[in-house]
Amino acid sequence: MESLLSDINAVIGVSGSFVADKKGHILARALPSVYDAPSLEVVARTMMQTFAGLETARRRKVGDIDLVFGEGRLIVKPFGEGCVGIVCVPRINVALVNLTANVTVRKIHDALKERAAASEPAAPAAVSPTVAPPPAEAAAPVALTPRSPREAAALAIVQSAAERNLPVRVMGDTAVRLRCPTAERFPAGEDDEIIELVARSRQAPDLERVLAQRGITADSRFNMLHASERLRFVDAAARLPIEVFLNAFEEYHRLELADRLGADDVTLPLADVLLLQLQRVEFTPQDQKRILALLADHDLGPGKDAIDPARMVEVCADDWGWTKTVTMNLEKATAAAPASLSAEAAGLVVARARRLIQLIDEAPKSLGWNVRARLGERRPWYNVPE
Repeated sequence: MESLLSDINAVIGVSGSFVADKKGHILARALPSVYDAPSLEVVARTMMQTFAGLETARRRKVGDIDLVFGEGRLIVKPFGEGCVGIVCVPRINVALVNLTANVTVRKIHDALKERAAASEPAAPAAVSPTVAPPPAEAAAPVALTPRSPREAAALAIVQSAAERNLPVRVMGDTAVRLRCPTAERFPAGEDDEIIELVARSRQAPDLERVLAQRGITADSRFNMLHASERLRFVDAAARLPIEVFLNAFEEYHRLELADRLGADDVTLPLADVLLLQLQRVEFTPQDQKRILALLADHDLGPGKDAIDPARMVEVCADDWGWTKTVTMNLEKATAAAPASLSAEAAGLVVARARRLIQLIDEAPKSLGWNVRARLGERRPWYNVPE
């Protein structure tokens, strides 16, 4: 990547350049030694937070940031995975810099995407409640027992996909029932009789072939219209509709999921399963029951059988809207727990929900979060689902 930066540095008046990811970590640099790495990371992180804050305030994408000082100039160009910073003289020919830098930024963007794709972890060769124990250093898969035809069908799909190295994970009500014994206390409603899955968009054609081999029929018209976001199928044998979300789930808020598929074996990680329930502004009794089941049956912490608070804090600390909705629904869960669960289970729910609220409140927030917080509830902080 440094070789790409050398093209920018060849422009007369440019002192050096660097590449940073969206969290401000320096990925590559071609600068004089006077620019130390810690200082560069502070600059990069500040720039990424500034981009996020401006985009939140203006509600649209923001272009370059151009800062002119007495003895120097910093031009920062954003792209999907981060930014490129260019240090130069104050009176540089900006048009010439842009001519070279814009091409280089596109090359860097493509190189990072290829690197990310090459480093994605492979899915397990098979997924089964009776899978053989992994090596000692790997986390053991969580044993899952399907309690309904819907759960059994979901497990079978995940296993068939895994045999072809396709990471597909269960989400929604099916995931909650697979992971939470307490969910048996709450009968499924008609709206719950669907299998919801998550997959990566670039593997969608392979997944369609896997499902077709299982006799599962695609909704061709829907898939043609929505192929970039989600796919629909029908399992005629099980009489179940199937919906596959690609890379992310977006309803009241958007949750990126493509890089979360390797963190668990059958379902999404429990923190993501919980976040997808907590993101709903129009909160139904069924949503509440699923949240109660997750918090009653799983402690907070790392590991596949726990709700990772670090993931929840990461999502909320970067987006005020997420913080508002998640904490609001956690408060509702603490209020509902005593009437819905045993005293012991309710106590666990209340303690875990309050701990999550505390961790979210105490976490450092991004610049974009702080900018949006000033608007508060004067503007809608969520999307309105179709």
